[in-house]
Amino acid sequence: MNYADSGNGGECVGMLSGTNNNNLIDDNVNACGLTDSVNGNIIAANPNLGTLTGAPAYFPLTPGRLAINAGDNATRASTDQRGVSRPQGGRCDIGAFEVGIVSLPLVVR
Repeated sequence: MNYADSGNGGECVGMLSGTNNNNLIDDNVNACGLTDSVNGNIIAANPNLGTLTGAPAYFPLTPGRLAINAGDNATRASTDQRGVSRPQGGRCDIGAFEVGIVSLPLVVR
């Protein structure tokens, strides 16, 4: 998921060619011909990304976001932008950020 909100245009302009799946676009007017709920696309939904952080910079996904576990494992990259392996759950996340699984230690008393 690449995200840019200039406030004066769509996130995608024109028409896409080929098969395009598992995209999250919050602009239903300028979605390059993609249709909501077709091929895993999520259209007209705010991604509610976290604050820009890291080096290289990225917008993290925060808990409960639509992009989490909404990717396609068959077409995913093996790691996210930070080098975290994908998927970290049943399915990979949409975009350049993969939410990691938190493992809590088992304490036996």
